[in-house]
Amino acid sequence: MLPGKPEVLPGKPARRRNRVSITLHFTPGVDDDLIAMLEQIPTGRRMSVVKKALRGILGGNPALVDESPSMTEINGKLDWLQNALTDLPGYLERVIGQVARSGPSEPQAVETVAPDVLAERAAKLKQRKW
Repeated sequence: MLPGKPEVLPGKPARRRNRVSITLHFTPGVDDDLIAMLEQIPTGRRMSVVKKALRGILGGNPALVDESPSMTEINGKLDWLQNALTDLPGYLERVIGQVARSGPSEPQAVETVAPDVLAERAAKLKQRKW
């Protein structure tokens, strides 16, 4: 269809398209914020509010622009993740090699508890009611 020319359908008289209509579907539980907002708008004013919101997006109003990441950003992050996962085996080999080369560490001293202290602790635990 050419701009300014009426749309001609086979077997139908020529007609002009004077308006564009859209239908929005809102899902309770997912779109509760939007449903609540639209329910607060008086009947007959909803269309003007939706149009203002859309014009705000066109005007670059950051409060109305969807802040979800673009596909370019998502692909960049996926590339980074793929590279990190590809490098992971080599990194783990280097870490394990360093630990193996450093040798065994000195054992830590463990405090021993005298048998009479252990018996006293056990008696106190028996008196406790959990």
